[in-house]
Amino acid sequence: MAVTALDRVVLVTPSLDAAVAFYRDALGFHPEAPPGPAPAELLLGLEGTRARSCCLRIGAQAVELVQYEPAGARYPGAVGGNDGRFQHFAMAVRDMEAAMARLRRVAGWEAITRGDPQQLPPENGGVVAFKFRDPDGHPLEFLQFPRGSTGWDDVGGDGSVPGPVLGIDHTAISVSDVARSTRFLVDGLGLHLGSRSLNQGAAQERLDGLPSPRLDVLGLNPAEQDTPHLELLGYHSPAPRAASAPGLADVVATRTVLRSSNPGALSGELRGRDDRIEIVATDAAGNVALIRDPDGHLLLLLQPAFPSS
Repeated sequence: MAVTALDRVVLVTPSLDAAVAFYRDALGFHPEAPPGPAPAELLLGLEGTRARSCCLRIGAQAVELVQYEPAGARYPGAVGGNDGRFQHFAMAVRDMEAAMARLRRVAGWEAITRGDPQQLPPENGGVVAFKFRDPDGHPLEFLQFPRGSTGWDDVGGDGSVPGPVLGIDHTAISVSDVARSTRFLVDGLGLHLGSRSLNQGAAQERLDGLPSPRLDVLGLNPAEQDTPHLELLGYHSPAPRAASAPGLADVVATRTVLRSSNPGALSGELRGRDDRIEIVATDAAGNVALIRDPDGHLLLLLQPAFPSS
């Protein structure tokens, strides 16, 4: 029943057509098909709501954009990395300068990082990174890894990914208790620990746009893949900020879609582990389950054979 793969991230948008255009033009994602009715799993827990969605790919990874009607709340301002609602996804780029040039040609986004892309120290991977918000407010990140440090060196060399953005490396969520969230994700969902670092210093401060950040960063991998994976952000400073869980149609209500052999049984097992885990909805056949983790982040569990968008 353990999670075998991180399938995609689902972002809620108040304007599907505008969001599709931004991800296509600014980042190089390609719609698999024109926007259309959302799949049933994106309406779990939302009776009486209609939805349109579009799945976009870049390389081997995907993001899905969904617009609900009636619409939920807009993104709640500049949610920082230490806020319990924070979730971003990070894109590997082959050339940071080229990725930034393409992004700057498109209007509507907002920088999180202060100044230019930042190079983190070797103990934090030595990556060059830049954080920003899409026009709806969702935080995103560019990462340029040192040559020879990851499998991204081999991506796109055959011309399959022509732009500077190669694909989605991970999605990261801010958590209030790293040990509790690790137990939930490792013991409960079957992810395994891939990396751990303590990030701090002047470059991290400029990257996050937060004063004197000091945070644990844990990489957690599904059983059958390393990319994309899930990261936990556990801030020591600034102190974690608790926030109420968003409504399912709110723009901040990002879903992380995970594959599991038996979502119904797994969600029932999770309920018995921790009363802070909420089972939002399941389908009658147990093929799909929508849950909230102890910090309110939404996880959508799907069977491997269950069709995605």
